[in-house]
Amino acid sequence: MLLITGASGFVGRYLLRTLIQKHKYKPSQILAYLYDKEKETDSEKFLKEQKVKIEYGDITKQEDIKKLFKKYKFKEVIHLAAMIKSESVKPFVDVNIHGTKYIVEASEKAKVKKFIFTSTDFVLYKTRNIYRDTKLEAENIVKKSKLNYTILRPAPIYGPGDDKNFDSLIPLIEKFPIIPAVRCIMQPVYVQDIVDAIIACLKSKNTTRKEYNLPGGSIVTFKQILLIIAKIRGLKRTVITFPNFIMNTAIKIYEVTVPRPVVRYYQVSKWIMNRPISLEQQKKDFNYNPISFEEGMKITLKN
Repeated sequence: MLLITGASGFVGRYLLRTLIQKHKYKPSQILAYLYDKEKETDSEKFLKEQKVKIEYGDITKQEDIKKLFKKYKFKEVIHLAAMIKSESVKPFVDVNIHGTKYIVEASEKAKVKKFIFTSTDFVLYKTRNIYRDTKLEAENIVKKSKLNYTILRPAPIYGPGDDKNFDSLIPLIEKFPIIPAVRCIMQPVYVQDIVDAIIACLKSKNTTRKEYNLPGGSIVTFKQILLIIAKIRGLKRTVITFPNFIMNTAIKIYEVTVPRPVVRYYQVSKWIMNRPISLEQQKKDFNYNPISFEEGMKITLKN
């Protein structure tokens, strides 16, 4: 049986549909582990529509994980669950570090044959924030284990249903004719490419006890990202790129004055440090061929 944590999230939903519809996994052989508070939500409804097995619990509670692994014999584990946004530090530590530790320990004891862990490309850079730091610690937990693991580090993910990355930019582009931009490069990755990479690594022996960065298929500046979205929307927009020290100051002020900021300072500080990520090893080990940002955004904005 295959265990998926975070199955109700953005990537998790695409992963489930692809496993069942394209790779012919039997829903009865997939278990989605849901947080207790997700009962009677749209997330639960989606999983029930897929007809997969569902169990409820809390990955931050070791006893819950022990009970889960005692009840089922898992052959493979895909650990997607993560704390990405929170107003306090504790949830990041509890979910990203402790939750991963409990899942890893239980998987070791159960002699799971393959363990896929989704991390983040944030760990490649020195900019400090609690999300990056806790995901890096989680990586270390996985690496120190005896599991046949694969660690995947996606660049910012986008696609239909995205509510965290580029989806928040679209209303700004539609509303304002002149848009400021930071000087940086990015390699956004389309969600289906991430899903295909997860499944390929799940099946490949070449990926055992290795880490892979997962960028998208094109290198674009932030200015190009804004202009590509505007072009697809049929809008004429002027994008002005400001020096990074000015943008950094502006973002800091924006973050503390706006109740729900679209962009945060830690994100911008990481973008500024971005460097091109090679695709050579990924293509060799599991035939990773991500689509371009413009191609992926055309699909995204059609939905």
